[in-house]
Amino acid sequence: DYMRVYNYANIFSHLLGYINKPNEKELSLPFISNMPDLDIGKEGLEKNFNPTLVGKAGQREIEVNSSGRIIREISRIDSIKGQDLKITIDLRLQEYALNLLNSHRAGSIVVMNIVNGHILCLASTPSYNPNSIIKKPNKAYWDSILANELSPLTFRSIQGLYAPGSTFKMIVAIAGLYYGVINTDTNHFCNGKISLGDRLYHCWKNNGHGNMNVDNAIKESCDVFFYEVSKKIGIDKIAEVAKDFGLGKIYDLPLSNQKSGIIPSKKWKKEKLKESWYPGETLISAIGQGFVLTNPLQLANMTSIIASNGNVIEPKIINDGIIRNNEKLEKYSEAIKIVKKSMFKVVNESKGTAYKSRSDEVIFSGKTGTSQVR
Repeated sequence: DYMRVYNYANIFSHLLGYINKPNEKELSLPFISNMPDLDIGKEGLEKNFNPTLVGKAGQREIEVNSSGRIIREISRIDSIKGQDLKITIDLRLQEYALNLLNSHRAGSIVVMNIVNGHILCLASTPSYNPNSIIKKPNKAYWDSILANELSPLTFRSIQGLYAPGSTFKMIVAIAGLYYGVINTDTNHFCNGKISLGDRLYHCWKNNGHGNMNVDNAIKESCDVFFYEVSKKIGIDKIAEVAKDFGLGKIYDLPLSNQKSGIIPSKKWKKEKLKESWYPGETLISAIGQGFVLTNPLQLANMTSIIASNGNVIEPKIINDGIIRNNEKLEKYSEAIKIVKKSMFKVVNESKGTAYKSRSDEVIFSGKTGTSQVR
């Protein structure tokens, strides 16, 4: 017989998934046709690498006498052992991230190596214990998972779609700089609001930020500056740049049910909602709200492209030892340099929105994002 044990319980639950008895449709899969009692992967890497992990069953054809004693072996096909998988996740980072997240109701932390694309942490809470799923009877545990309003089965890192909020402003800044709508000397005055048509669009800072250039607008996360920039660029060019930085796409990862999110454009709205695009929607999109939806892995990948000066690094979860040549977004290189300097100020200068998070031990850059969700 065999037994599956998940040594780290809920630490890797979303990533590894779990095994269970095949349903009727799965019984026809070629790798279990001669092992109908085999439990197979239902989620995560268990599901996507099932044939690799299981290997192949052998068989013996034997002749027995009337009392069941073996007389001779007629034929034999040896079994083939399943292969091991080496993943990129760092156990210490994964544990640390989950400990941070467990003090909140729900969340996700993604950490990527910007040199090779290795995903070092893919944490999502609430999680579940796959050992309790594969242990029978498991009905009580299943019922508790399904009754949880926070949906522990949802892999928030790749399936949770959220308004990115002000983290999206980096994309708008790069678009504005690339298309020449702004430069480092461009100033817009923020008094706390802007009018468009018969509607007011407010900055998060009621009294306004005063005169803002792109540097300070990212540092202090001024909404009005990005409203002004977006009016001149337009939603289609913003969408084009966002997609260049990995937003709105499914990555080539052995993880099922990734959600691509939404990077809206005029064409997208016409096709999906059969409606025209309104200018006010461009303003709301520019601060990462409205129709804009991303998952945490996409935001980590977007940030890795900025951090690596425009190297398009495809995220990897399997450590196969292969190093791929990355595409370089040369056309955005000057814009990226400016945005990177601003992201340093976000953390390391007073008035930066993440100034309280700075560290004396590790110098880092970042961008805060807060979204209103109804």
